[in-house]
Amino acid sequence: MESFEENGAWIRRAEYPEIPGCFIEKDSKFITAVRLMDDLEKHKLNCIFGLLDRGETIPQPREPIESMNPAYVLKQFGLTHLIEHLDTDIQVLRQQNIFKIQLQKNPEESKW
Repeated sequence: MESFEENGAWIRRAEYPEIPGCFIEKDSKFITAVRLMDDLEKHKLNCIFGLLDRGETIPQPREPIESMNPAYVLKQFGLTHLIEHLDTDIQVLRQQNIFKIQLQKNPEESKW
Protein backbone atom coordinates (compact mmCIF):
# COMPACT_ATOMS: atom_id res chain seq x y z
CA MET A 1 0.00 0.00 0.00
CA GLU A 2 1.16 3.50 -0.74
CA SER A 3 -0.10 7.05 -0.44
CA PHE A 4 0.75 9.78 -2.92
CA GLU A 5 -0.35 13.28 -3.82
CA GLU A 6 -2.20 13.83 -7.07
CA ASN A 7 -3.67 17.21 -8.06
CA GLY A 8 -3.67 18.38 -4.44
CA ALA A 9 -5.39 15.26 -3.06
CA TRP A 10 -3.79 12.41 -1.17
CA ILE A 11 -4.54 9.07 -2.77
CA ARG A 12 -4.15 5.63 -1.23
CA ARG A 13 -3.29 2.77 -3.57
CA ALA A 14 -3.17 -0.94 -2.79
CA GLU A 15 -2.45 -3.67 -5.31
CA TYR A 16 -1.58 -7.24 -6.06
CA PRO A 17 1.12 -6.57 -8.66
CA GLU A 18 1.21 -10.18 -9.81
CA ILE A 19 -2.45 -10.01 -10.93
CA PRO A 20 -2.98 -7.79 -14.00
CA GLY A 21 -5.22 -4.81 -13.21
CA CYS A 22 -5.67 -5.77 -9.56
CA PHE A 23 -5.37 -2.44 -7.75
CA ILE A 24 -7.55 0.03 -5.89
CA GLU A 25 -7.00 3.80 -5.63
CA LYS A 26 -9.13 6.04 -3.44
CA ASP A 27 -8.94 9.49 -1.89
CA SER A 28 -7.39 9.03 1.55
CA LYS A 29 -9.85 11.53 3.09
CA PHE A 30 -12.69 9.10 2.45
CA ILE A 31 -11.18 5.69 3.12
CA THR A 32 -9.19 4.03 5.87
CA ALA A 33 -6.29 1.73 5.12
CA VAL A 34 -8.26 -1.22 6.50
CA ARG A 35 -11.25 -0.48 4.25
CA LEU A 36 -8.95 -0.07 1.25
CA MET A 37 -7.48 -3.52 1.91
CA ASP A 38 -10.99 -5.00 2.26
CA ASP A 39 -11.94 -3.42 -1.08
CA LEU A 40 -8.75 -4.80 -2.63
CA GLU A 41 -9.57 -8.32 -1.43
CA LYS A 42 -13.01 -8.07 -3.04
CA HIS A 43 -11.47 -6.75 -6.26
CA LYS A 44 -8.85 -9.54 -6.19
CA LEU A 45 -11.61 -12.16 -6.18
CA ASN A 46 -13.27 -10.48 -9.16
CA CYS A 47 -9.92 -10.38 -11.01
CA ILE A 48 -9.21 -14.05 -10.31
CA PHE A 49 -12.73 -15.17 -11.24
CA GLY A 50 -12.44 -13.17 -14.47
CA LEU A 51 -9.14 -14.82 -15.35
CA LEU A 52 -10.56 -18.27 -14.63
CA ASP A 53 -13.74 -17.58 -16.58
CA ARG A 54 -11.66 -16.58 -19.61
CA GLY A 55 -9.51 -19.68 -19.25
CA GLU A 56 -6.40 -17.65 -18.47
CA THR A 57 -3.64 -18.76 -16.14
CA ILE A 58 -3.62 -17.36 -12.63
CA PRO A 59 -0.24 -15.73 -11.95
CA GLN A 60 2.01 -17.32 -9.34
CA PRO A 61 1.20 -15.64 -6.03
CA ARG A 62 3.69 -14.27 -3.58
CA GLU A 63 4.51 -16.34 -0.53
CA PRO A 64 1.30 -16.64 1.53
CA ILE A 65 0.75 -14.93 4.83
CA GLU A 66 0.72 -17.76 7.35
CA SER A 67 -2.49 -16.59 8.99
CA MET A 68 -4.38 -16.31 5.67
CA ASN A 69 -7.32 -18.68 5.43
CA PRO A 70 -9.22 -18.86 2.09
CA ALA A 71 -12.44 -19.94 3.79
CA TYR A 72 -12.26 -16.90 6.08
CA VAL A 73 -11.83 -14.54 3.13
CA LEU A 74 -14.78 -16.10 1.26
CA LYS A 75 -16.96 -15.82 4.37
CA GLN A 76 -15.83 -12.22 4.92
CA PHE A 77 -17.16 -11.28 1.48
CA GLY A 78 -20.41 -13.24 1.73
CA LEU A 79 -19.25 -16.08 -0.52
CA THR A 80 -19.70 -19.03 1.81
CA HIS A 81 -21.29 -21.01 -1.02
CA LEU A 82 -17.81 -21.23 -2.60
CA ILE A 83 -16.10 -22.75 0.45
CA GLU A 84 -17.21 -26.25 -0.52
CA HIS A 85 -15.37 -25.81 -3.83
CA LEU A 86 -11.95 -24.91 -2.39
CA ASP A 87 -10.53 -28.38 -3.12
CA THR A 88 -12.46 -29.01 -6.35
CA ASP A 89 -10.55 -29.50 -9.60
CA ILE A 90 -10.45 -26.29 -11.64
CA GLN A 91 -11.80 -27.98 -14.79
CA VAL A 92 -14.89 -29.12 -12.89
CA LEU A 93 -15.45 -25.59 -11.60
CA ARG A 94 -15.13 -24.15 -15.12
CA GLN A 95 -17.71 -26.63 -16.43
CA GLN A 96 -20.10 -25.60 -13.67
CA ASN A 97 -19.55 -21.88 -14.47
CA ILE A 98 -18.87 -21.36 -10.77
CA PHE A 99 -16.86 -18.20 -11.49
CA LYS A 100 -19.74 -16.34 -13.13
CA ILE A 101 -20.96 -14.84 -9.89
CA GLN A 102 -21.56 -11.37 -8.61
CA LEU A 103 -19.95 -10.33 -5.36
CA GLN A 104 -22.71 -8.88 -3.24
CA LYS A 105 -22.87 -7.50 0.24
CA ASN A 106 -24.48 -10.03 2.58
CA PRO A 107 -25.06 -8.37 5.96
CA GLU A 108 -25.36 -11.72 7.73
CA GLU A 109 -21.92 -12.95 6.59
CA SER A 110 -19.92 -9.84 5.80
CA LYS A 111 -18.19 -7.30 7.98
CA TRP A 112 -18.22 -4.61 5.25
